[in-house]
Amino acid sequence: TPQTEKPEKQSSSGKGRTLRLEAHLLVGEELDLGAPGRSVGDQFVFSGNLSKTRDPDRVVGRFSGFCVIADLERNAGPCTLTAVLDGGQISVQGEQRGIPTPARVSNAITGGTGTFRAARGEMTLEARTAATWSLTFHLTGH
Repeated sequence: TPQTEKPEKQSSSGKGRTLRLEAHLLVGEELDLGAPGRSVGDQFVFSGNLSKTRDPDRVVGRFSGFCVIADLERNAGPCTLTAVLDGGQISVQGEQRGIPTPARVSNAITGGTGTFRAARGEMTLEARTAATWSLTFHLTGH
């Protein structure tokens, strides 16, 4: 198991903080549920490691989540993501387009545990490749 280190921290105008991390997808499974072929209710389940943006070889945590296809025309649906970091977890929820390769999106930080227990704000996800995503957590109430 890789050693866990603290993620990069940057202040944002005196209120809250910003964490910039890189997500490295290790598992990405598309589940064909219901009608055969792409259909409403199909899921994408994923997990991987989190690293510092400036040091992609330094693992600082892990992430996992899932998306459910709800809109075939837009290839979109609700997704959840949990980031597990030193000191606690951050939960994220919202709609995503481009499942399984995500389009750029900002989703709500819905809470956390440990040092992140009062966390709120937004997480911005931007795909660098199908298996490497840039995650920026703009935390408020933290």
